[in-house]
Amino acid sequence: MKVWNLAAAFLSAGLIVVSCSRTGKEAPSGPANVKTSKPASTAPKNAKNPETQGNTGNSTVKTIQVTAPWVQKSDIPLRYVHPSKGGSNVSPALKWNAVSGASEYLIVMVDHHPVAKHWLHWVLTVPGDVTSLPDNASASPTAGMKQYPNTWGHTRYDGPAAPAGTGRHDYHIVVFALRGDVGIPEKPSWTSIRKAVRDMTLATGEVVGYFETK
Repeated sequence: MKVWNLAAAFLSAGLIVVSCSRTGKEAPSGPANVKTSKPASTAPKNAKNPETQGNTGNSTVKTIQVTAPWVQKSDIPLRYVHPSKGGSNVSPALKWNAVSGASEYLIVMVDHHPVAKHWLHWVLTVPGDVTSLPDNASASPTAGMKQYPNTWGHTRYDGPAAPAGTGRHDYHIVVFALRGDVGIPEKPSWTSIRKAVRDMTLATGEVVGYFETK
């Protein structure tokens, strides 16, 4: 009798399980109810973000040393800041290493703060035998220098103009050494520029500066 009762109990439990499965209703599950641990990142802590760097996705690209009037990753002097923020809007003097085989250099100044969404402040090209720009070159272009529209739509340099209350913005001046004419789009964006230079870049480097409207 005890064996029969035990078998009946198991049969009853099986029927209950089958009945529940047929209703299509299950216990709540998913991220809201199950705690999951994120896999440990394998990227080094100092890894560069290719979206904000001059990284073209080509592993053979060499590095250029770029210098500006400010120390790398320091505050940008007011002289180079936009007039709306009390600056003089002077384009900074720049220097970079010569790259063998470069037919031209593309220089881009871009604001990578989340609010700015890769806002372009300056886009220009210079011949391959040029490895520096003087102070205020945007207002007095050197021989062979060609400027393109920035995000404002101005074919010139426009300095940092971080909106008030958005914190410290990081401005990257990126130099690309190109093996040929890259063909800058009529209305360039950071994304379109990176796509255009992907297979044309011999070397790249950048200098970073910060500005905050207080």
